[in-house]
Amino acid sequence: MLEGKELVLVDEAAAIDLNSVDFMKMAATADELPYEPKGKDARRGKCFAKFVLCTNNETGFAPLTSADTRFWVIKVSPFEGAEDTEIEEKMKAEIPAFLHYLKNRKLHYPKVGRLYFDDSLFRTPALNAVIETSETPLVKNVKDVLLTQFFTLNQTVIRLSVEVLFELTKRQTKEADKSEIRRYLNDAVKKGLLAKGENTTFVYFDGKETQQGKSRIYIFHAKNWLNEEDYDELMRQIEEREHENSNF
Repeated sequence: MLEGKELVLVDEAAAIDLNSVDFMKMAATADELPYEPKGKDARRGKCFAKFVLCTNNETGFAPLTSADTRFWVIKVSPFEGAEDTEIEEKMKAEIPAFLHYLKNRKLHYPKVGRLYFDDSLFRTPALNAVIETSETPLVKNVKDVLLTQFFTLNQTVIRLSVEVLFELTKRQTKEADKSEIRRYLNDAVKKGLLAKGENTTFVYFDGKETQQGKSRIYIFHAKNWLNEEDYDELMRQIEEREHENSNF
């Protein structure tokens, strides 16, 4: 029963399915939820619950995608030094001071949306590892193609048609399917990860040289499609190229 609960803790959460993920996403932002107490009539009530999942299954505990902004995944480092057999008692003794801190602290980050924090604050290396594990082989191949395009074209924004993306992906896997790629891209558009463009010319790398195409395009921004490490590396590469060009 979630009604009236502030915190829901799940220890040793080995793996949760997509339905559970969708429910937690909905519950995290819903003002009310339907409740069906045993032996009583169904009704709606307020929901304040926040979910905390503790697991040793670092990358496979939940099927998450790059569009999931309601999960903050962190890897907790183990205690250093000798094992403290009194750690539980020490933590209990600190509860009053911790509550005082929570009630009197000033929030460091300003409110920027309905989830309060900016999405970038949730993009931890631990979250990226879960997302990469959850992706289908087709999605991984599409992202590999995009990674190559960003670095080869030396751009933070690229434009590709679904036909070109399909042909490039097909070189990496025989399982490439144009309809599946189109469905994946349209779903990403709905999630705000990319945008649809008009019928226009665009430049892409075919594996050997730069080519020009003309078709209805999708617009990809590197920040939405590269992990933090690759994005930082791309920005360094762009800055180096700009510096080299400025010296000529």
